[in-house]
Amino acid sequence: MITVIGIGTEKGELTEKAVAAIEKANGIILRTALSKAGKEIEKRFAGKIAQTLDALYEESGDFEAFNEKAADLLSGKAKGGDLLYLTDGDGYDDGVVRALLQKGQEVTILAGVSPHYAKQASDGRFEATATAFVSRAPYLDGRTAVHITELDNAYLAGDVKLLLMKVYGDETPVTLVLKNKKVACKLFEIDRQSGYGYDAELFLAQNDTFVKGRYTYADLVKIVARLSAPAGCPWDKVQTHESIRSNMIEEAYEAVDAIDRGDRDGMIEEFGDVLLQSVFQADMARRAGEFDESDVISALCEKLVFRHRHIFGEKKAANATEALKVWEEAKADEKREHTLTEKVNRLPETFPSLLSAQKIAGKLEKAGATADYAARFADALKAGDYGAALYYLGAQMRQEGLDAEVELNGFLRKVKNKITQYEQSGKLADLYKEE
Repeated sequence: MITVIGIGTEKGELTEKAVAAIEKANGIILRTALSKAGKEIEKRFAGKIAQTLDALYEESGDFEAFNEKAADLLSGKAKGGDLLYLTDGDGYDDGVVRALLQKGQEVTILAGVSPHYAKQASDGRFEATATAFVSRAPYLDGRTAVHITELDNAYLAGDVKLLLMKVYGDETPVTLVLKNKKVACKLFEIDRQSGYGYDAELFLAQNDTFVKGRYTYADLVKIVARLSAPAGCPWDKVQTHESIRSNMIEEAYEAVDAIDRGDRDGMIEEFGDVLLQSVFQADMARRAGEFDESDVISALCEKLVFRHRHIFGEKKAANATEALKVWEEAKADEKREHTLTEKVNRLPETFPSLLSAQKIAGKLEKAGATADYAARFADALKAGDYGAALYYLGAQMRQEGLDAEVELNGFLRKVKNKITQYEQSGKLADLYKEE
């Protein structure tokens, strides 16, 4: 059995339970005597510390290799009896401990003071070791101050940099502590510095402003709330769910158009506009005391978990077809849509007509009602029943795996291009003669 004791990160953070365990034990292994807490332990319990892992770290070259070697070393020594392993922090966030658990080693942890949880409660600062930060890639909202410890080398600093830049931006000022000296630089420059080691640290200050190099979802919610505040934008403050209802439809169409055109920059912009509509609507609901964005996100996540029973539940799905079947069964249970009438009546009235036609045709087919759509289309066209003709054409296209809206929009783009071409050549009257 290996007992892990978290010794904290500062002098005096050792718990009474930890002290009692250390005083009873012999042959204790200390992760490092180079940290503040490690130095204090080595001095206080000099006769009981059999070994530190500092030399092993120097041989390993990086934390990943060190964690594996250290875990093997501890497991080997534990075969001779119970072993005490002392490490900085609370004990849970230690890479060696994670490696031990992955190897199936039995481990008991006497938790110490965690730098992350102890500091976050007091000043909102996020703290983690570099390896824990990279392996877990935690969500940060872009306003939180960050303190990263144990920046082992420039390569690890580069991994930290890439994660932080996604949230805070390339040009964000940071402070590094390298060889006990403070170095001020931009975030994108941190892996270009020298002096990295076990005691290297990074500090990134809190940024609650509205002007940044990079933004997160939390920033978007905050900006929208500022715009709709009493002293905010006169237009934003007076909007209602109904007044900007059409904006949601327009932005969705523009997003789909960007997809159809393969416009990556357009997708970024239009997906943002669609997201804005959702956040704006949720913000209006918050001010009206109806709901807020957390209710929207919670309901969405609940739905995703419930409908993916083959991922989060006991259902099985070997392929996409089976997965879709599980989804639709869960949706029917959730919506209480067990009859065909219930299913078709819940289709939104605002759906484009061709989309509705294909949705209804699909539900009919799943219920066992099929037809020769091509023949029915021809009959309806001959009889001048153009509504029926469009429906049967849409149903036929669905059977062939075609999206009627996409196909029609694709043809319309061709017509637009032809109009431009023929009009510029002065032959607009001949547009259809060569078709």
